[in-house]
Amino acid sequence: MRNFLLLLTIISFLFACKSAQDKFKDQDYVGAFESAIKGLKKKNDTKQNLAILKKSLTKIISTYHDDLKTYPTLIDIKQKAKVADSSIDLVEKLDKAKHYIEIDSFINHKELINQNSRLKTEVGTAFLNSAQAQLNEIKSTHKKTNAHQALDDAMKAQKYIGKSPESIKCIDEIEEYGTVVVNVEVQHWNDFSSFDVNKEFSSIENNSSGIKLIKYLYDSSKALNQIDCNIEVRLSRIDYDESIEQRSQIFTENVPDGFEIVKDDEGNETKVQLYKEVTGTVTIKKTILKASCEVNTDIDDYEGNCSLSEERWSEEIETYKEMYELSGDERAIPDEYTRQPSNSMKSESELAEELLSEIYDTFARKYF
Repeated sequence: MRNFLLLLTIISFLFACKSAQDKFKDQDYVGAFESAIKGLKKKNDTKQNLAILKKSLTKIISTYHDDLKTYPTLIDIKQKAKVADSSIDLVEKLDKAKHYIEIDSFINHKELINQNSRLKTEVGTAFLNSAQAQLNEIKSTHKKTNAHQALDDAMKAQKYIGKSPESIKCIDEIEEYGTVVVNVEVQHWNDFSSFDVNKEFSSIENNSSGIKLIKYLYDSSKALNQIDCNIEVRLSRIDYDESIEQRSQIFTENVPDGFEIVKDDEGNETKVQLYKEVTGTVTIKKTILKASCEVNTDIDDYEGNCSLSEERWSEEIETYKEMYELSGDERAIPDEYTRQPSNSMKSESELAEELLSEIYDTFARKYF
């Protein structure tokens, strides 16, 4: 048993090393590095994993230096951010590797830390300046088209330079001036209960996020933010359609049909059971009640900040009940058909509630 466990341990060690080697051969230097670190932590084939660690780290550092050379020529802030991310990632990898190798023999660690700090400051400042410029445009034009991008840039600024007073103020003002207020209202016939409509659609406010504020029956005259986009959901009358589907199944069965006295050659009598084939029919009547509603949305864009479009769709749900009618010889009919089904058809009011729920789910999915 000990030899077997030892063999399994050796196999697992070899598999771990092979995995790191394969990743290095596939030029997945980051994957090879992580596999080597994992192996070293478990003290699996230290010599082999250490060699892979050094080789993969050399490749990662070489890639970083290539990125660093292109940095001064980059104009796009997103491309510059990739170089900063590469620097941050390298610092983290060196922090893992320093427990197994002398990292200064691969790269000047102090110089890297300084580069890392400079890159984060430059990239973070660039993102903050971009956010501030877009904020100024929102303030002057009252157009909120770039508000999402402005907020994203401000959040990225905080990623690189932390939550400075400037970035916090910028985010606060983006949310104040750039938030798009979307109001939802529903027009319906008395087929739907007003109570149910309000209960269902008022939950749309839970979909508010970031700089999108969603309100239901919003009274802008009593609020700070004016409506940018109004969605009027119009529900048609409910169309109820009842139909009946019918199908039949025929069953046959051999059933006892008296006895016959049979004599053998010696005159002995034997009583033998006789059977006959009987047929029974089950007619299954399925009554179906369908409820459908046409849905239209009208969009009002008050300030040119609404990117939503009008939609048209229909919803349909159904309920049904089944009844069995038996004919012929019932002995041929399976027991499951000798008892009527327990299902009952839902009422029109119950269908209306379910239909309204389906309408709301589709609406929320289409718009938010």
